[in-house]
Amino acid sequence: MISGNTICQQQNRDGKKWSKQMPKTEIRCKLCGEDGNAWSILARVRAALRKGGRADLVEPFTNEATSGDYNHLLVTAMDYIVEGSEEDEEDNYPFAEDEDEDE
Repeated sequence: MISGNTICQQQNRDGKKWSKQMPKTEIRCKLCGEDGNAWSILARVRAALRKGGRADLVEPFTNEATSGDYNHLLVTAMDYIVEGSEEDEEDNYPFAEDEDEDE
C-alpha cells in the first residue's frame, strides 16, 4: 500500500529534480477528459473512494477539497487518488515498481 508520506522524486526535461507526494491510496479515478465541473470532480472522487473500499476517507477528502478554490480541489483530489481509469492501471501506473524479470 502506498503511504501518504512517500515522496516520488523525478527529473523534468531540463534535468531539474522535483518531488511529489504519493497519493494516500492506489485508487484510480479518471479526471482528465471528463466533466471538469468542481461538483462533478468531487462526486467522482468520492464515488471512487467508496468503490475502492476507503469510505473512511470520503469525509476528510470532502472537507479538505471544499476548503479552498478550484485548484485546491484538484490538488486535494490528486492527494487521495491516482488519476486514470482502471483500464489504464497496468500500462500507465506512474508509481509502479519494477518487477523482477527472473520469475
